[in-house]
Amino acid sequence: MGMRVRVFECLREKNMSQTKLADETGITRQTISNFLHGKHSLRLNAAVNIATALDVSTDYLFNLTNEPKRKTNTSVDIFPQKLKQVMIKRNMKEKELALQTGISVSTIYQYIDGRMLPTIGAFLTIAKVLDIPTDTLLCVGGE
Repeated sequence: MGMRVRVFECLREKNMSQTKLADETGITRQTISNFLHGKHSLRLNAAVNIATALDVSTDYLFNLTNEPKRKTNTSVDIFPQKLKQVMIKRNMKEKELALQTGISVSTIYQYIDGRMLPTIGAFLTIAKVLDIPTDTLLCVGGE
């Protein structure tokens, strides 16, 4: 089951329309529709906004867990700071993270400096390599 299916299920369970989801996330209804029909992929900030609007964790939305419980204050704005904290705690240097993820060192620095957000795929790879729930990289507090 992929992210699209999870979003469809959540919309159905919450009896929420794509239009209401668009209103709550600031994403156009057309973008949501295109995503749900496989015509468009989402950026990380859009996925986080959808998870927040649906009141589920990003781990649940990304199909990494079957537990929909969401942490509070989830935001992509916290990602650079949380990435730095986790890397320090794991005693991992930028070069090592780049090597283990297949992401260039310069791109890792851009993530850490907050100059660029990772794609959803890169974000999931980083979380996997760091062995950490995605919500932890997007949540104030924790880790």
